[in-house]
Amino acid sequence: MVVREIEAWYLAGLNEESSRKLGVERRFDPTNNMTKDKFNRPMPKKFGGAFLDFKIDVLKHFDIATAKRKNGAFAYFAERFLA
Repeated sequence: MVVREIEAWYLAGLNEESSRKLGVERRFDPTNNMTKDKFNRPMPKKFGGAFLDFKIDVLKHFDIATAKRKNGAFAYFAERFLA
C-alpha cells in the first residue's frame, strides 16, 4: 500500500464533532487520496496560516478508530504497530 502523504492521517482522525470544534468545514471521508495541498485548504482562518498549530490541535482531537475507518494506510499501520 502506498501512502501519498502523511497529512491524510491527520484529517482521518477527526470525527464530525471534532471537525466542528476545530472549524474544519469540509468532511473528509475517506482520506486515502489526501495531499498536503488538500490538507492545508480546510485549515480554519483562526489559525492564521500557522500549519503547525493546526496540526497540533488536530492531534488533540485525534480518534484512532475514526482514522482506521477513514484511511486504509493508517488502518494498516495501526493494526500492525498500535495493537
